[in-house]
Amino acid sequence: MTIPNPPVLSEPELIALIEQSDLLVFVIRSHQAVDTALSGLLELTLPEPHRLEVARLSLLLKADILVAMGALPDELRRSIAALNQVRNRYAHQDRASLLPSDGDLLVGCLDPEIVSRYDDLKPANPENCLRHVVFILYLRLRSLIAATRRNRATSHALSEMVHERVGPHLPAAKSPTLDAIDAEIDRRTRHLLGDDS
Repeated sequence: MTIPNPPVLSEPELIALIEQSDLLVFVIRSHQAVDTALSGLLELTLPEPHRLEVARLSLLLKADILVAMGALPDELRRSIAALNQVRNRYAHQDRASLLPSDGDLLVGCLDPEIVSRYDDLKPANPENCLRHVVFILYLRLRSLIAATRRNRATSHALSEMVHERVGPHLPAAKSPTLDAIDAEIDRRTRHLLGDDS
């Protein structure tokens, strides 16, 4: 089994996106890049992603599912919602533009510590705020994808090791199956985490 490696923008591709001079192109491509990253993260997170048509889910529904599964921090969901709001305005209005209220919304999505590091991150400059939010959001999504992929690979490797090392030593007729051992490990793990349900 190979753990899927979702497509993500490389560092040069991300920088080229952030530096895109056409604001409409920037908004649409940013939304598309975040949507693709969320799809990849969701497919890595779901136990059986083939049972769900992830590509058909809306951006916010993907984010909500990931938040509900504990795979996406809520503050990133707020950034995704803000980007989605801006993108929808650009997609549905002929002469859309960024408003000062967008700057407030976008700055409000960021950790105050991050905002304090940038002198030019002011709500009065909503385009600059949007570019910062997209850059930070995308870097965090890439990091989450890498960590989720690594965790999934580690879990799979541990499971394989248990089967390889314990399996040959079990008597065929009377001993619990490896699935029962996996279930017992899961039960004990939940107990240690205080989740005995």
